[in-house]
Amino acid sequence: MSAKLKDEYELIARWRNGDEKSFDALFSLHFAKLHQFALRHTNDTGLAEELVMDTMLKVWQQKSKLHHDAVSLAPLLFRILQVSLIDHYRKRKLETTDISLLTVEPQSTENADSRLLTSQLQTLYRVGLDNLSPRQKLVFEMRSEREMSYSEIAGELELSTKTVDRHLSDAMTSIRKHVSKFLTIGVISLIYIYCLFL
Repeated sequence: MSAKLKDEYELIARWRNGDEKSFDALFSLHFAKLHQFALRHTNDTGLAEELVMDTMLKVWQQKSKLHHDAVSLAPLLFRILQVSLIDHYRKRKLETTDISLLTVEPQSTENADSRLLTSQLQTLYRVGLDNLSPRQKLVFEMRSEREMSYSEIAGELELSTKTVDRHLSDAMTSIRKHVSKFLTIGVISLIYIYCLFL
């Protein structure tokens, strides 16, 4: 075992025995690499930091489940962070799918039915957007129309990035519920076909 791993092993052991300062040391030990990894995949410093903080919190909550022979938290930390990134991409994909689908202009080769379906979706989207609370609508438009990052929105509105994320998530849920109430089989098919090419 290398000296570095031995030091981390001892920190983990002390943390498991109730020394919370050892967890602070473990946090400092891994933060930079985790943040670099998250930043590379999100290109958003604020979001990357938030994901890393959430990752460390989840590890702290799982202290009792750690294997007694664990010599490093790195494998667990990166596994949790990867899951968080996948969840983030999944939410972003839903957001992008909805926005792109509801605002896309049909190609000239598409038939009249496809153009009609797209028009219907655009109308449903606008109505769903108008049904949002003023704050949700503002945050949603800043993200989808002005293409601002979470941190930029948070800075302009003096909110935390977590609050921005919650507003966006609530807005997308509300819009999807509104649109889904009026979906026909044809519209569902159009969405499915579109998603195949994302």
